[in-house]
Amino acid sequence: MRLTQNPKESDNLKTKTKALKKQCETTEQKLEQEQHKLTRLQNRASYLKKAQRKQRNKRLILKGVAVETVMPDTEYLSQEDFYSLVEQIYQLDSVQELVEKVTEKYRIIEDGD
Repeated sequence: MRLTQNPKESDNLKTKTKALKKQCETTEQKLEQEQHKLTRLQNRASYLKKAQRKQRNKRLILKGVAVETVMPDTEYLSQEDFYSLVEQIYQLDSVQELVEKVTEKYRIIEDGD
């Protein structure tokens, strides 16, 4: 076993060590960048999901307001009674036909996307 190294081997080892440290730093920087990108993407997904929820809530509220405007007495119904009423109304053939007719153009638009 040799205790001393010649200067050439020592310089070569130092060069390799520096190169490996530099490579490690570069890799760590890339990892941090990718983690930051992932965080941004997760935040974006969360933002979009919240926006969709807000749009849905707004739509439901506006439709509820429309129902109470057209049928003010429904304000006093329990949720169960209201659903029952809506189901009974929807069972009427004329209502089903009207809903089909009115929503048809939206289905065509959606299918065209």
